[in-house]
Amino acid sequence: MSDAIAEAASAVAGTLVQMLAYAITREAEAPSPAELLTRLKDVENAAQLLLRAIADPLLRALLVDRDEWLENENEGAALLRDIAAKATEAQMRNPPNKGPGHPKSVLPIFIGPHARELCALMTGLIWRVIHRRWPGQKNPEAHRLCEGLWLAAGGAPHGGLAARDGALTAWRLHLRAAKQYQPPHPAGERLARIMAPPAPKRESGLRRSLALRSMSCRARPSAGRRPKTEEAAEKFRLTVSSKAAQRSFCVTSS
Repeated sequence: MSDAIAEAASAVAGTLVQMLAYAITREAEAPSPAELLTRLKDVENAAQLLLRAIADPLLRALLVDRDEWLENENEGAALLRDIAAKATEAQMRNPPNKGPGHPKSVLPIFIGPHARELCALMTGLIWRVIHRRWPGQKNPEAHRLCEGLWLAAGGAPHGGLAARDGALTAWRLHLRAAKQYQPPHPAGERLARIMAPPAPKRESGLRRSLALRSMSCRARPSAGRRPKTEEAAEKFRLTVSSKAAQRSFCVTSS
């Protein structure tokens, strides 16, 4: 790994590693796609059950008087209808497999990078800062940078006997997939803001000008002081010769 890439990675390593570690942990603890689809169906059924229950006159008679309404009943009913509809849409967006086996993934409304793609996205953006381009998916140096970030965040190592002497070619697919999350995608925009160096604070033009004028006036030596060495005498002579010009600047500028 080149020194430039190592320096760029170390400058933002703390924040990037923390973000990636959180993504790895969240992914490991997430329910399986089959479990998510089951929970979606349960949510839809629960919302429909509540809607039917609050519309049932016999059940309403147990909850409130005949001429009363539940608090925020209209808003609550609207929320339940919205939840049921959204749960139905999510199931339509993730239909069950036609053949045997469980679904491999569940697609959310917001498509973002999973943990390995996030690692590849970090690598690609660091690489782009240094080399002004996205790394090639077959670039071994980019693969090593991906693996370094991944291991630092607590991920399991890639490569091994099946990868022909520990080659890290598993990152090819993730580097290719991560390109879609470059800015202006929100995931890429967030990382780009983290990696961007802070803008230096600049003084206003007026304040800087006044400070320079004040320094110029304070630096003007007194006309009555006489130097004791020849070197100082020459400097003093040059200073006195420009005394009128300095005084004119300070007076007219104040």
